[in-house]
Amino acid sequence: MFANKKSLTVSVLMIFLIFGLSVSGFAYSGGSGTESDPYEIASTDDLIELSNTPTNWGAYFIQTADIEFDADEDNVDWNGDGSAGPSEGFSPIGSSYSNNFTGSYDGQEHTIKNLYIDRTFTNGFFGYIKGAEIEDLGLVDVTNNS
Repeated sequence: MFANKKSLTVSVLMIFLIFGLSVSGFAYSGGSGTESDPYEIASTDDLIELSNTPTNWGAYFIQTADIEFDADEDNVDWNGDGSAGPSEGFSPIGSSYSNNFTGSYDGQEHTIKNLYIDRTFTNGFFGYIKGAEIEDLGLVDVTNNS
């Protein structure tokens, strides 16, 4: 199949390169963030990715499913670092006066359930917004200790 050892090595490296790019290029459950092709939010991982990616806070998003976090907030990896446990909970989208959420979030009449927030100086699911468009989103059983 392969003419020599060198072509096999090159082929294996190409496979790792292609696989590595697809794994590291997490882009929510789909979309490109534009008005005609918004990022798709369909899971807890998508929401955590959004909350931890301020460079996307000016993009377009649609929620494509009801999303439910574990009712025991200690079982959730709220900051996406690979470990669950006691934490400050969900990091709001839009973190400061200079880093607002300015994009569009269409919940499409879906809900987010069991959201937990225990952070100082935060205002909820969306922390700071400016000129943003947020519509048709329901929050159920939210615990906000801030």
